[in-house]
Amino acid sequence: MNILFRLTLLASSLSGIALSQGSVLLVGGGSENYNDWSDIPYRWLVTHAPNRKIAVLHYADTTTWFSGYFPSLSPCSVSNLAIITNAQANDSATYRFILQHDGIFLRGGDQAQYVRLWKGTLTQQAIKEIFERGGVVGGSSAGEAVLSDVAYTGGSSDVGAILRNPTNSITLVDDFLPLVPNILAESHTSERGRIGRLPVFLARYKSSSGREITGAGVDANTALGVDSAGIGEVMGGSAVALVRWKPETRYLIEPGVSFSMSNMKFDQLIPGFKVNLRTGEVLRPSTAVPFVSKHVSSPKGAILLDGSGNLADWSSSNGSLKKLQSSLGTPTDTVGIFSSSASPALANSVQSALSSWGVACRLLLIDESRKNDALLALATASCGGFVFVGNSLDSLARFLDPATGVGSAVAFKVGSAKPILFLSEDVMLAGEKALGGLYTSPYSAYYGTLTQLPGLNLLKGMQPVPRFYQNPDNKSAYDYSENRIMGMQWSMAKSQLPYGILMDAGAYVRVTNGKVETFGISSTSTPVLLFDARNTQWVDFPTFHRPGKPNAVQNAAIIGATLHVLRSGDTHVTTDVRQDRQSVPSAFMLEQNYPNPFNPSTNFEFRLPAGRAGIANCELVTLKVFDVLGREVCTLVNEMRPAGVYTVRWDASSLPSGVYFARLNQSAEGSIQSDTRKIVLSK
Repeated sequence: MNILFRLTLLASSLSGIALSQGSVLLVGGGSENYNDWSDIPYRWLVTHAPNRKIAVLHYADTTTWFSGYFPSLSPCSVSNLAIITNAQANDSATYRFILQHDGIFLRGGDQAQYVRLWKGTLTQQAIKEIFERGGVVGGSSAGEAVLSDVAYTGGSSDVGAILRNPTNSITLVDDFLPLVPNILAESHTSERGRIGRLPVFLARYKSSSGREITGAGVDANTALGVDSAGIGEVMGGSAVALVRWKPETRYLIEPGVSFSMSNMKFDQLIPGFKVNLRTGEVLRPSTAVPFVSKHVSSPKGAILLDGSGNLADWSSSNGSLKKLQSSLGTPTDTVGIFSSSASPALANSVQSALSSWGVACRLLLIDESRKNDALLALATASCGGFVFVGNSLDSLARFLDPATGVGSAVAFKVGSAKPILFLSEDVMLAGEKALGGLYTSPYSAYYGTLTQLPGLNLLKGMQPVPRFYQNPDNKSAYDYSENRIMGMQWSMAKSQLPYGILMDAGAYVRVTNGKVETFGISSTSTPVLLFDARNTQWVDFPTFHRPGKPNAVQNAAIIGATLHVLRSGDTHVTTDVRQDRQSVPSAFMLEQNYPNPFNPSTNFEFRLPAGRAGIANCELVTLKVFDVLGREVCTLVNEMRPAGVYTVRWDASSLPSGVYFARLNQSAEGSIQSDTRKIVLSK
């Protein structure tokens, strides 16, 4: 058994939750089967029924499959009943039948039917009574949705459409079976890309009720079991995402304009994690590891990332190709279009679009045999901007390594601040890592067959992923959404990357000058989902293997992140994004730590200037933390360092809440410089 450690989270919307006597099992959907992901959570359901008498209920389905499955997990009796009319739901015989049981399970389907047929009836009353007398109530997918305080029961269901028009007609119900207070449960969170609509639901409900509730996004093949003490345990094969309000959270819901939100707290838990829904504490397993966030940096020039696979989007009047054109140093600059020599069709289309606008451009077809081609290197060196499209994700980084002739020319142009545009799948090449195997199967992430491929590493610390809601045929769908979102989070945790960016068709971003700017080809383009993990404290990885699959599910626990939804015109400014350059700070300084107050970790940034002669000599630097009595509690830095800007992360898990002081000292040219900051640890 794993040893569990407590991790206190800032959980304003979770604090104060009070559950009744019973237990609840929220299942995010997916096909149950013997010896599969469903065994552990469904056994939990059976064992939490005091007398092991389970009733499987539905508004239409009469299937009796669970009559064999539940007893195979733990001894119990199982009854099945379809309650298909309002009259039947309000019949006293139905009421008496339900009350003979101490465990209820609601199957999937359409949650609106549960509410339409059972609300205000004896069936609804019987389920509540079983729960209140200590029984267990569970549900999968639609059955899960109606067990939380607030349930989405109808209206627009298209995730992209809800993001593009957050005033779309939807129905949120808070008076049916609110067995888990202050929670809105969502199903199929990654599998169907529903993490995108969950923030909209929370904002819509706050707008109408004034209440700030928590979103619990339970993925397919996953369950959250909440016991009578209010402890939620993640079980199954993927993850549960908790999306919560913070004091600084802001959102905009306007007709005819895409949704916008900033600073939503995001924690993702995998099997082995628990959360106390009354206090907000997360209990992490011993397998969790600290997240040591990498720095985020970008070249001096603009890096453009287009999330669409459509030429019509790229070449629209507000598209990314026009943005690249306007970013060129002079109107006569030549744009080089890098593409695989094996598949230049997309590059040819881009060349035609640019040429029709009078932009000088040339194809730069690259492969293993041409990476040191002198003429290709010369052509690269003559360009004032670049487009990357249709390249081989598994080999471009090797072709353009700075040690190659063409790679050296590209590196020089990057250093000269030339703008670069990445289109469609090539977007991933702009970061440290690209994702391989996205289209091997719609379930690649669940089967553990995704891979990390080397990117060009222009956007250090970022994991961009394009075409969030686009299938390979460029049509809007959700067949591969789980591979993109799970793969992004898995790669972020695996490589300690502080940013993940999910883009869809019609949207693109520009990264420059410490800013992530979002653009859309229209006011209703799908907004960008930006995952900010700079203050993440812990990460972990699932160990569950689907039957017959050699690798574990590829997802990640991410504790302490922030979610932003950026529509066209929004800008995200980071305190950690800085351009790659050789400049040296002009002054000695310890910046105020961030976050502050913090729990339990924070970041210190400090600046070391060059000597009087402008030489970046190495000097002895110490960074120490003291309590209010002046006692040293830790030393974070004690070494020789040259001039520059540095960031250090401090984990204060072992210390009590209170005021502390961080002091930076530098021995420079025979004297000592010192700077001190007051910091607050608030558990």
